[in-house]
Amino acid sequence: MAFCNLDQKMAKCPYDGTEVKHPTKTWTMTGKPMGGKRVKLTNGIFHCPTCNRNFRAVIKKEIIPA
Repeated sequence: MAFCNLDQKMAKCPYDGTEVKHPTKTWTMTGKPMGGKRVKLTNGIFHCPTCNRNFRAVIKKEIIPA
């Protein structure tokens, strides 16, 4: 799974390095509480126009209290 730059909200294609701005689909996942904290991730599926492949990237990562 690739990680995108959290400041610019752009994902980098792991296959050819092209930067993609808009995700095709997004969803959130919340992890199990560990040490009184939970991690909430916002993931996205991106489509690279150069190599015509799809890849996943984390768009946003938050730490929330349990």
